[in-house]
Formats: sequence, C-alpha cells, structure tokens
Amino acid sequence: MNPSDPLLQLVPLYHVNGWGMSFAATMVGAKLVFPGMWSTNDPKPIIDLMINEKVTRSNGVPSIWISILNYLRAIDPKPHFNMKVVSGGSEPPVAMMRDLSELGIEVIHAYGSTETSPLTHIYVIKPKVLSRMRNDEYWPHRAKQGLPIFPMERKVVNEYGHDVPWDGKTPGELLERGPWAIREYFNDKRTFDSFHGEGFDIWWRSGNAVVIDEDGYMKIVDRLKDLIKSGGEWVSSIDMENYLMAHPAVYETTVIGVPYPRWGERPLTFVVLKPEYKDKNKNALRKELLDHLSSRFAKWQLPEILFVESIPKTSTGKFDKKVLRDQYKDYFSKEKINEI
Repeated sequence: MNPSDPLLQLVPLYHVNGWGMSFAATMVGAKLVFPGMWSTNDPKPIIDLMINEKVTRSNGVPSIWISILNYLRAIDPKPHFNMKVVSGGSEPPVAMMRDLSELGIEVIHAYGSTETSPLTHIYVIKPKVLSRMRNDEYWPHRAKQGLPIFPMERKVVNEYGHDVPWDGKTPGELLERGPWAIREYFNDKRTFDSFHGEGFDIWWRSGNAVVIDEDGYMKIVDRLKDLIKSGGEWVSSIDMENYLMAHPAVYETTVIGVPYPRWGERPLTFVVLKPEYKDKNKNALRKELLDHLSSRFAKWQLPEILFVESIPKTSTGKFDKKVLRDQYKDYFSKEKINEI
C-alpha cells in the first residue's frame, strides 16, 4: 500500500482491529473510504464507492465479495477495476477469486486473529512454486492462507502435542507465538485451555485444524469445532462449501455437522440459489448438486441439502454456524432417519 492507494475499509473496525489495514493506510498517508451502513443484499452503494473514489485496496470476508461479484455479473456494461483486496475469516471460494480477477479485482488471502493483533499469514507465491505449478493448481493454491510473516512463529501439533509432518495432508492444531501474540486472557478462565507449554515456551492455541505443505504454505482444513466426524472419519465443511460454490446454481452455501444416530454426525448443507435457478425443480437441482459433489467426495461424505432463502450471518458477515447447529440439532431424528 502506498499514498496513491485509496482504501475502502469494509471490515468493521471492531472486528480484529479492522484487520490492521486502516492503520497501514494512515501510516502511508493513503485516503480512507468508509462505507457507512450497508447490506450484502444491496452492494450497489459499495460498488459506486469503488468506482467514484477510484479504490485500489479493500478488505472483507468472502460473503461480502460473493455479494459484490453476483451484482457485477448482473449489470452491463461491467466496470473494470484495478484493485487488490484482502479476504479472510474463511477460505475464499476458488470460483469467486477467479471470476473477480476477470473484473480486475485480485483477491489476496490472509489469516490472523484478535489474539495475534491481527496478521500472522498472507498469501504470496514463491517463484519456484509458480514455475512447477499446473494451470489447474493455480487458483486452489491461491486459496491457501499462505506463509507466516516475520517474526511470528507457528507449529502444528496432533492431539498429543506432537508436531505433524509438513506434507499438505496431515492435519493438526495451529499454535502461534510472537511479539504481538497474547500469552494469556485477562481475568479469563479460557487461559487454562487456550495455551500450550509454559514459561517462555508458550504457544497460543488457535482452535484451527490446518495442514502445511512442503513449501510452507498453510491451509485451514476447518475450525476444530466445525470439523464433521461421520462414521469415524473427518469431513471438512470448508472444502465442501468451496466445491459447492463452483456450481453455477449456487449463490452462497454453508455446511454444518448435525448429530446422526448411525454415524455420529452427518453434513447438513444450506444452499441459497441464484435468482435464475429459484424456479427450477428442487429435486432435480438437489440431485445435480450431489452429483457435482460426488466427483470430489466419497458417497458416505455426501450431505443432506436444504434450499433456503438466506443464511444467518454474524455482524461481520460470516455465516453463523452456531445458530444453525442449535436450530437443526434434531434434524436427523430417528423419525427422519426412517424417511431417508
């Protein structure tokens, strides 16, 4: 970011320090653009600001950029931008990143938390990695959380506290420490369960299940609390959501694990359809989506699909899985199982 880069601050300043970007803009003397009150149901005011203020930098969770992308798809002629935007909070769908890039909006995935004040990882591509990458690997690779920033430290451990290999396959919990990471919660009992080690060798437990590949790139598999264990095997809700987002009928989607008598848990998927698909036969669409998932997921991993008008979100635009888990905790009752 430099003084000629107007920043559209879409992330609320109360959310993880606004991801730190407003401070960076102030430090370099860049123009700050604040959107005021707006809704993902009507992103036109945001797009007007992007055009009128000649915005080149912005930030936001994927659901915000999905809303902006869908609006841009529907208008003609389409504006072209020169923007780099930071996406975080959850993994950006590959289809969203690719389609926004065609409109001049480059999505950069980053990762951090309130406890790390906030940034610890950002995606940059190493020349040696790019040189050996196939075309079909490029966008999935860009969806990773990326590489750690200096001088933050990280490690990934299994349930016994042992380091897991950097093979891009073996998941474990991400632990972090560094000069701007916390070492305890003030007067909060969470301190006892949220840290690993003792003394100077203390690490903050992120609660994220991640894998790291041989080049050091991190990918969040899921929040530990969001991982779905079905029939003794783990299912990543993030991977399922992102693959569903690649289907042309899907406007937005989220996946939760719901108690299931036979297998412990089963994925339950909520899908909001794009307007042009809402009058289509739902049974045919459901089969089409399951066939789409079958090319990536095993039969036992396939979810039950519910078509909904909207998905509840938090004040920062993330899907509120806590609300959905509470509302649908009894969805797979014994009576329901007998019907399936």
